[in-house]
Amino acid sequence: MPDYRATRLPLGIKLGILLSFTLAWAFSGWSGIQTALSLFLSNPIAGLYNYVSRIFSADIDLIGLIINPPADIVLFLTGLFSSNMFAWIITAGIAACIAKGLRRGLTASIIVYVIDLLIWILIGILSGEDLLAMFSGDSLLVSIGTILGGLAGVLIGGSLFGLASGPSEGIL
Repeated sequence: MPDYRATRLPLGIKLGILLSFTLAWAFSGWSGIQTALSLFLSNPIAGLYNYVSRIFSADIDLIGLIINPPADIVLFLTGLFSSNMFAWIITAGIAACIAKGLRRGLTASIIVYVIDLLIWILIGILSGEDLLAMFSGDSLLVSIGTILGGLAGVLIGGSLFGLASGPSEGIL
């Protein structure tokens, strides 16, 4: 039987990257996918940016939720566990399960998150989006809160699913 221990981490990272963009649309009920596809037909780079930016949309604004929490606990939990948060938890969980083990699972999950963030920024630059506007003024806290909210989902999913998958087989 072949030894798959050395390929688990790269396989988890690759599958996590592929799933991350699709799961964000799936958990949001595919709302807005028609806009992304029609934009892709007229301007492929702008359509791709619209598709990729869904996973970094502002419905996980962690800083905004902490600074200005809703009075009702149900609204707070609804804001905390949004569709993108679930997408990040499941994406990180699948990458962690494939990588197997807590340390390797967290490593795979964080690498998936960083690569997705870099892809989002790179496609934003190529499409001509005004990324500076997202990281200045009133949008700064929302953008940082969204990035931190996604990172929180990655850490939750990577650690829970990494622990659930059992210990690593001993290679890295």
